[in-house]
Amino acid sequence: MTRLLAFVLAVLAVSAPAQTLRVAYVDSLRVMTESAPVKVAESKLRSEFSSREKEIENLTNGLRAATDELREDTPRLSEWDLADRKRQLMERERELQRQRRELNEEWTRRRNEALTEIVDRTNRVIQEIAKSERLDLVVFEDVVFASPRADITDKVIKALSFRDGN
Repeated sequence: MTRLLAFVLAVLAVSAPAQTLRVAYVDSLRVMTESAPVKVAESKLRSEFSSREKEIENLTNGLRAATDELREDTPRLSEWDLADRKRQLMERERELQRQRRELNEEWTRRRNEALTEIVDRTNRVIQEIAKSERLDLVVFEDVVFASPRADITDKVIKALSFRDGN
């Protein structure tokens, strides 16, 4: 029985027409730097966080000015006044560091959310292109060699841009 099954499988394998594997490649770095959704997301993030960055810059400049002022006033201050001003500067420095940390954490969180959405959209576009072009495999990263004929990066970038109305 096993010999018969092996014979049938061998006959089927020989008689099946040879099909070529259709493979394509997408340059993920280009997609993540050149596509319209990435540029739009970066622009939105910059505008969303610009006022907070400006505020932190102003706080930094104010702290720097207060430090310079303390340096100039040190010879004229009593020990108690000097200690009090140093304590105030340290509190301002801690507050500035806290605000910087919060800004960085919030920016990173928002950026990751935007990139996750873009990656999901990119994957859907790649799947649509793969289906429409009857591709068997699409490789996204870590390719040693890909002929230009197999590179569908431009199609992906164009499709992503088209979806954004650009």
